[in-house]
Amino acid sequence: WIGEWEHWRDRVPDYRYPSDSIPEFSSILVPNVDNVRSDFLINTLAKQGKAVMLIGEQGTAKTVIVQGYLAKYNPDDHMKKSLSFSSASTPNLFQRSIESFVDKRIGSTYGPPAGRKMTVFIDDINMPIINEWGDQVTNEIVRQLMEMHGFYSLDKPGDFT
Repeated sequence: WIGEWEHWRDRVPDYRYPSDSIPEFSSILVPNVDNVRSDFLINTLAKQGKAVMLIGEQGTAKTVIVQGYLAKYNPDDHMKKSLSFSSASTPNLFQRSIESFVDKRIGSTYGPPAGRKMTVFIDDINMPIINEWGDQVTNEIVRQLMEMHGFYSLDKPGDFT
């Protein structure tokens, strides 16, 4: 099959409604070309250690797609943490939440417990309040974490962890 194109519809698995349980409505994702394609792209980016952002209208299954992808992680190797932003989300709250998920290693180095990897899913990232200068400062600390792989200490100003 080298050099041959494969249509996305050929990758869509059959959906079987569970006969032994009743799934929660919000967790049902019937496979279609769009969500199979999204899952492939998320996987491709995540394997490279890249951040992924899904954008779209309400009700387009963004959250369910990401939760379905994260459910594939082996919890012995990879932690998954989910946060939902709101208009009450603050940089301090975000940083403290992330810090609560990690363990202190050596010196000022922190990381997921037992050498595991960790993926953080932020739902509704557009929700933090916009200040008078047009900034969403909560998202600035998300950007700092993504770019610098850490935070400045809230307890010891000037220290970077």
